[in-house]
Amino acid sequence: MKLNRILTTVFCFFLALSVNAQAFIGGDARLSLLSSGSGSNSHSNSFVLSPMAGNFITENVATGLEVSLSLVSNGTASDKNNSTQFTINPFVRYYAIRWNKISLFGQGNVGLSYSSSTTVVGGIKTTGPKSTEIYLSIQPGLSFDATERISLETTISLFGLGADYRTIKDGTISHTSSFHAGASLDNIANTNSITIGLIYKFVKKSD
Repeated sequence: MKLNRILTTVFCFFLALSVNAQAFIGGDARLSLLSSGSGSNSHSNSFVLSPMAGNFITENVATGLEVSLSLVSNGTASDKNNSTQFTINPFVRYYAIRWNKISLFGQGNVGLSYSSSTTVVGGIKTTGPKSTEIYLSIQPGLSFDATERISLETTISLFGLGADYRTIKDGTISHTSSFHAGASLDNIANTNSITIGLIYKFVKKSD
């Protein structure tokens, strides 16, 4: 019931932004299907959907919301692990430097993530663990205006700072927290460190 209310609220938010002349939308969708032809007939499948919408409240400041749904399944027909993760990520973005079609911005995120998993071993199904995470993060990004309405952008998690607090339920309840800051050049080729996306801007036509 709570999830239905959250999804309804998110839908209304995206609908309201779509009619605003200063709004923008974007997102990400990924599907991966891998299987093995060996006797184990193993598989590794994943699906991620992350729509995003925002609104420029001033020329250089934008606020918005990103939601993400992730489904992952690994294993074989008899032994497998399935996990689901749902994330809500409000953000604030400040465009510090604009030069021609290129912009440098900083983005602050305040997110809430819920995940759960089920495991099947020898036909016996086990549920858990379940976890809830609250996180804060700040990271830089670059934007390139390809057209008046379309921009390519990248956020770089190699630099910045963040903190998170996680609650895990697996028979017992445990709590963990962490903080990280600074810069790292390790794993710079990792696609999780540098992501490239596209946004569409609703530009108000001149009279």
